[in-house]
Amino acid sequence: MKTALEEALKKYSATPEYAALLKKYHFQAPTADDLQTLMPKAE
Repeated sequence: MKTALEEALKKYSATPEYAALLKKYHFQAPTADDLQTLMPKAE
Protein backbone atom coordinates (compact mmCIF):
# COMPACT_ATOMS: atom_id res chain seq x y z
CA MET A 1 0.00 0.00 0.00
CA LYS A 2 2.84 2.40 0.81
CA THR A 3 4.30 1.91 -2.65
CA ALA A 4 0.95 2.58 -4.32
CA LEU A 5 0.52 5.78 -2.31
CA GLU A 6 4.05 6.94 -3.12
CA GLU A 7 3.50 6.27 -6.83
CA ALA A 8 0.20 8.17 -6.83
CA LEU A 9 1.77 11.15 -5.05
CA LYS A 10 4.70 11.11 -7.46
CA LYS A 11 2.32 11.22 -10.46
CA TYR A 12 0.14 13.95 -8.93
CA SER A 13 3.09 16.11 -7.93
CA ALA A 14 4.01 16.40 -11.62
CA THR A 15 0.62 17.89 -12.58
CA PRO A 16 -0.20 21.57 -13.09
CA GLU A 17 -2.97 21.22 -10.51
CA TYR A 18 -0.44 20.33 -7.82
CA ALA A 19 1.70 23.34 -8.69
CA ALA A 20 -1.41 25.56 -8.62
CA LEU A 21 -2.35 24.32 -5.13
CA LEU A 22 1.14 24.98 -3.81
CA LYS A 23 1.08 28.48 -5.27
CA LYS A 24 -2.46 29.24 -4.07
CA TYR A 25 -1.70 28.36 -0.46
CA HIS A 26 1.91 29.60 -0.48
CA PHE A 27 3.30 26.13 0.24
CA GLN A 28 6.55 24.53 -0.79
CA ALA A 29 6.61 20.92 -1.88
CA PRO A 30 8.09 18.67 0.81
CA THR A 31 11.56 17.33 0.20
CA ALA A 32 12.53 13.69 0.59
CA ASP A 33 14.20 14.66 3.89
CA ASP A 34 10.96 16.31 5.08
CA LEU A 35 8.99 13.17 4.33
CA GLN A 36 11.56 10.95 6.00
CA THR A 37 11.41 13.09 9.14
CA LEU A 38 7.67 13.67 9.29
CA MET A 39 6.19 10.36 8.21
CA PRO A 40 5.71 7.68 10.87
CA LYS A 41 7.89 4.62 10.65
CA ALA A 42 6.23 1.23 10.31
CA GLU A 43 7.46 -1.22 12.91
